[in-house]
Amino acid sequence: MWQEFIRPTKAELAWAEIPWKSTFYDGLIESDMKQKPVLLLGNEWSSSRMHMK
Repeated sequence: MWQEFIRPTKAELAWAEIPWKSTFYDGLIESDMKQKPVLLLGNEWSSSRMHMK
């Protein structure tokens, strides 16, 4: 049926299995323990900057 065409695949849902951290500090602590790098994603255009001219 058509539902099979819109159902996400396992590969498309892989991001949900990433153990995301709620704070940057928590990520730093874990990366230090595992000796792995940290990937920091951010958004320069936050709502507070949208009002700046």
